[in-house]
Amino acid sequence: KHVTTLKEALDGKPDETSSETFASVVTEIDDASDNVTSSIATVTESHEEWSKAEEEAAKIDPDNYETLSDREWQLIERSPTSHIGERYTLYGVVTQADSNTGMLSIRANTGPTQRSKRYDYDANTIVRTELTVDSIDLFSDVVQDDHVKMLVEVEGTYSYDTTIGGSATAIEVTAYDLEVIGQF
Repeated sequence: KHVTTLKEALDGKPDETSSETFASVVTEIDDASDNVTSSIATVTESHEEWSKAEEEAAKIDPDNYETLSDREWQLIERSPTSHIGERYTLYGVVTQADSNTGMLSIRANTGPTQRSKRYDYDANTIVRTELTVDSIDLFSDVVQDDHVKMLVEVEGTYSYDTTIGGSATAIEVTAYDLEVIGQF
């Protein structure tokens, strides 16, 4: 609105024979220019909020996630760090969702397609969520043996100590959406 007002003031043809009319047009242009300048911060903030909302909406849009073949998933399993930032739809069985994993992560065995048997998922995967107000509840209703569908972004690998004294390495992903589709 302010830009339109400024454009109209600039496009106007002042009566150059009257100093009062000319001064009035100059004042109108100055005021319109000041209004545009004062609106910049508001417009910038509004645009940033809009951009962030669009970015958040894109994170849970299934169209932004690739569906993989078994072979493609095996290549990612082989070298997760080569696929950091890539987004996929994964399925899996939750193998750990307790006080050790906390409310912001779970451990699951995953695969690229929905399977009918839990042991058909074999990729050890640490699934985390972002620490935001909207995502804090992503895992709140998830328990061990849940069959899940997730929209994830590959983060690389994660190594951890096992309860029997050894260590294990898993694919690490960030989940932006998770649906419990049943239980095994």
